[in-house]
Amino acid sequence: MRVATTDPRSADSGLVNGRWPARAIPPGPGRATRGTVHDVVLIVGVFVCEVCAVLFISLQRRPVLGLLFVGAGLAIAFDWSRKHRRRADAVARDDIEAAKSLLADGSRAAAWNAACAVARATDGRQLCNEALAVMVRVALEEKHCDTAREILGRMRPPWLVDPCLEAAIERADGGVDRATEALERSRHRPAFDGAAARLLVELYAEGNHLDRAVRVAVEHLDLLEAHDVRNMIAWLETWGEPHQAATVVLAQTLWMAGAEREVHFPDRLAS
Repeated sequence: MRVATTDPRSADSGLVNGRWPARAIPPGPGRATRGTVHDVVLIVGVFVCEVCAVLFISLQRRPVLGLLFVGAGLAIAFDWSRKHRRRADAVARDDIEAAKSLLADGSRAAAWNAACAVARATDGRQLCNEALAVMVRVALEEKHCDTAREILGRMRPPWLVDPCLEAAIERADGGVDRATEALERSRHRPAFDGAAARLLVELYAEGNHLDRAVRVAVEHLDLLEAHDVRNMIAWLETWGEPHQAATVVLAQTLWMAGAEREVHFPDRLAS
């Protein structure tokens, strides 16, 4: 999956506001020649195998040996392709981490361009989505919610888009209610994880909808960390909601008992 432009409004702009010039992060030491010698050896090996195959088939009249050399050449080619892809993915991951570090340091232009370069170059869906996520964060920091939403729409497949990222866009553009609605819509998606469940609970609590916060926590105890549930129980008691806290405690106890039975049930059968 490739990204056609750096910005949906201008293919030449370096960042969403159109004021930053496009920049490129220079390659790290040795990046340009990484794997070059190994690649040359493999290419030479493929060439030698093909030449030997032609000689044995056409001149020596030994098709079996010729086919063996063809197979060896194909094996070398597939091995080269796999290792080349692995190296490219490793470089892309390094660039994504560098873009995240640049964004954390406040270098938005460099972070945008580094992430955009990865999104353009990589064919891996996961790596492209991670690069696009960095670009979304940059757009949000620049207060360009429409651009962030447009970039989010490029992630594939849509049901694996990070719900927290979508909620961040809606919160920046429309407030807590819009973010809550976005998370509610994503509850049936496979990408809805513990971080999304915790964020939805926090948003409901922030809006003083404690009953809904408790409902979400109870329904997603399998996603929430134990310390998050304990913290929730503590602040419910602090806010004078002992009944809501008791509901969470009871649900957690029943869930843990059910999980324990599921884990130990085969052992009791065996005994």
